[in-house]
Amino acid sequence: MKQFLLIATSFIVVLGLFAVPVQAQETGTKAKEVALVYDDSGSMRVNENANGTKTPIHRWQYANYALQSFISLLDEKDSFFYVPMSKPSQFIPVQLASKERQVEINNIRSWKEAKNTPFDAVVTAINELKARAEKEQKKEYWLIVLTDGAFNKLEEQQEAISNTLKSFMTGMQKKGITTHAVLITVESSLQPSEQQQMELFKSIWKETTDGTIIPSEDDQGIIDSINTVAAMMTNRDSTSSINDGLQVKLSNNEAIVTSIFPLTRLTIVQQINNMQSVPLLQKVEFANKSSSLNMAGPFEIITPVSTAGDSPLIQGYIAHLEGKNGVLSPGVYNLHFNTKAIHLDKMKVLGEPALDYAISLYRKDENGTLSKDTKTFFESSPMVMEVSLLEKGTNKKLQLTGLDVESLFTATYSIEGKEEKLTWNKERNAFQYEFTMPSQAVTGEVDVRVKGLYKQTKEIKLQPMSKRQLDLQLVTGNWLEKVTELASSEPIVLQPTVNGQPMTETELKKVMHNVKLTLSKQVPYTISQHNNQIFITIRPDIKGMLNITKTGDIEATAELTGLYPGEHANVVFPLTIQDVSFIERNKDFLEWVIPTAVLVIIAGALLIGWLVRPRFNRKGLLYVEMRQMLKSDLDDPPEPELLVTGWLSHFIGVPYRAERKTIQSLHLIARKGTNAIWIAKESQLSGMIIDGSRLDEEDAGKEVLPLYPNQTVIIDRGYCTEVYRYECE
Repeated sequence: MKQFLLIATSFIVVLGLFAVPVQAQETGTKAKEVALVYDDSGSMRVNENANGTKTPIHRWQYANYALQSFISLLDEKDSFFYVPMSKPSQFIPVQLASKERQVEINNIRSWKEAKNTPFDAVVTAINELKARAEKEQKKEYWLIVLTDGAFNKLEEQQEAISNTLKSFMTGMQKKGITTHAVLITVESSLQPSEQQQMELFKSIWKETTDGTIIPSEDDQGIIDSINTVAAMMTNRDSTSSINDGLQVKLSNNEAIVTSIFPLTRLTIVQQINNMQSVPLLQKVEFANKSSSLNMAGPFEIITPVSTAGDSPLIQGYIAHLEGKNGVLSPGVYNLHFNTKAIHLDKMKVLGEPALDYAISLYRKDENGTLSKDTKTFFESSPMVMEVSLLEKGTNKKLQLTGLDVESLFTATYSIEGKEEKLTWNKERNAFQYEFTMPSQAVTGEVDVRVKGLYKQTKEIKLQPMSKRQLDLQLVTGNWLEKVTELASSEPIVLQPTVNGQPMTETELKKVMHNVKLTLSKQVPYTISQHNNQIFITIRPDIKGMLNITKTGDIEATAELTGLYPGEHANVVFPLTIQDVSFIERNKDFLEWVIPTAVLVIIAGALLIGWLVRPRFNRKGLLYVEMRQMLKSDLDDPPEPELLVTGWLSHFIGVPYRAERKTIQSLHLIARKGTNAIWIAKESQLSGMIIDGSRLDEEDAGKEVLPLYPNQTVIIDRGYCTEVYRYECE
């Protein structure tokens, strides 16, 4: 009876999560709306060969038992209804609350009807799913069809069937509703014409829904197909018998379950036959401490009894254990039963992993940094795909400390028939794959698995952005300016554009440091931003106060490196600086320099004149005696008088002109480089005695005469005699 345990095992994971390839952006756990179109036609009970001989078969019992298991394994937050082909216009909702669920299972077991295979049953399921989707678009919607033959009048209804399926899937996708379609076909004992019709319907299904098709050839094939669907819907890896994430050990009346990952549910499946007693779960311990978990079930599932006799009698019990917060922590769980636990071949403890992952795309810059800006995902850009492992439902990064991630997990990326393995980046705590962004949009798949425990595939769309066209446009053409007017010249205006549209002011601000200007002649310039334009201003080249700016025709090349790799633009344009005469070019200089030079020369001459002008010795004295001819005594005693004039006339005076002073009848002039002084010509008189020498009429006033210290000058005026004596230490 191992094969029937496989049925239950498969359904456990099927209904726990209902996850198949989804868009990479979807994470977390969604509630599901599940519709099952169930084939209860006569061919499930009786096999008719080519000769018309009818033989009772047990296929319907397998399917009925599987449907009971399916209902047992659904989550309470999900919704489920089925449409039996015997009642194609009626959908039958199933209550999934623990108290009502067993009643629903018993009702299915007592099902007796068997009729045809009308497509109307699928239409009924589709209409009900669409009606529910109008009310709630955030759920996942599932359409599952289980049939052992083609639908009635398939060829006549082919176009209508195709339109119905295509319209359903297209309509749901346009609304952004996650929708899955699964077709399970039982293809044993089909006549050639029936097989041909089955192939036709499978092609219609694939073309219109792009859904999954799982064929089976016999009763065991049904079990295998169900197991495949179960693994797909619960993210379980059905390709490996080794479970790297969940270990189960039976010891007497105890099942020891060790999980290294968080779980959404622990499901206990017990399978017996001949109505044996089933051990009941009494308590659960976590980390050797009592733990109170929520339990749903156990639900009893039994194959229906056949009136034809020789019926396989299978009895199963399914119970679920859930954490109070919806997640079971990693660790060791001890499940204690009231009697000795049965063998592993009749009991399975399955864990539904609370695992998920998020796919992120980054552009890798030249410096190795990663950018999430989708606007920069240009074709041929170096890219990094990153897969982060998450705890399902919370989107928290999975704690993997102490685990050998690379040996536990396998992450692959498949596109256009090629499969690449992702590598683990410990620093980023994520799997990574480096690639080059393709030139056209493509859809790939990322597959993450843990052997025997977890397998999930998500679609990832690579949508390349067309490379932006960066240009520089010259706004001001034929720029010309006189060399003397450069200080106030108008700027050369450049307009950067992106894909023919002016670049925004914000973006230009980010790339202004990338603007470069090359000139064929070295001329000073400034580059600045004004709104969303670039201003280039040519300036005069002034050295000292001379304008040495180069003139003539100049070729200019402006370059701009864009915000993203590979973006570059340049524009070449001429500019002309008109030359003028030297005098006009340096007019300002000359207007300032010439007057200044004259003033400096004058000031210098004055200064030199003041410095070199002869001055009286500050200790020079002149004694004056006035002798009256009628008296023998002096009228006045000799009084000395300083030769130095006042402060202003002594130090400033007239440049280059010797200091002068008149004392009585003598006009004296300072003599440079000696203590002697000069007697001015205008003071000289005929008969004047200078140091004992008498001047005659011819010599008097002819030239200045020296007067040395301790020499005297006598002037006889008849009525008096003037005596001047010069002294200087």
